[in-house]
Amino acid sequence: MKTLLLVCDSGPLIILAKLGVLNTWLFKLVYDPVVVDVVVDEVRRGSFAYGEEEAFEAFLKQSRIVPSPKIREASASLSTQDLASLSYAEQNSPAVLFADDRLLRRAAKQSAVPVIGFPGLIIQAVRSHLVSKDIAIKLLDQAIKHHDYRISISLYQELRKQIENL
Repeated sequence: MKTLLLVCDSGPLIILAKLGVLNTWLFKLVYDPVVVDVVVDEVRRGSFAYGEEEAFEAFLKQSRIVPSPKIREASASLSTQDLASLSYAEQNSPAVLFADDRLLRRAAKQSAVPVIGFPGLIIQAVRSHLVSKDIAIKLLDQAIKHHDYRISISLYQELRKQIENL
């Protein structure tokens, strides 16, 4: 089975590490994870709870770390890391951008780069039988309640409904 290049932004990687599933889902789904070096640096500069740093480093050993590409253009609304991830995805089509940041997702859609975020990955994990519906909902709830993952109430309700109907 062919794998899709998955260009990872920091947000989803951090939440997957916090939930303890970073090193399972991405490799069992049809993705070839790639992380731009400036994103690696950004995550490493953050603070980790017990086990999260080890999970992230183990993930990096199985992923490809790539140098920052030529940035498409400066942006007042996107960080250097966001621009690097988006530019890499644009320059290495077909690729999927793994991002939760609303502005980055909007820029990717404007550039015709497919995007998936943490909620979409949960749905794929259920569809692929990597987790049960109950576990998927618990992980979503845990991300929101304990790890400051932010989504609107309407999106949360829609996600729960989609998961329950799988």
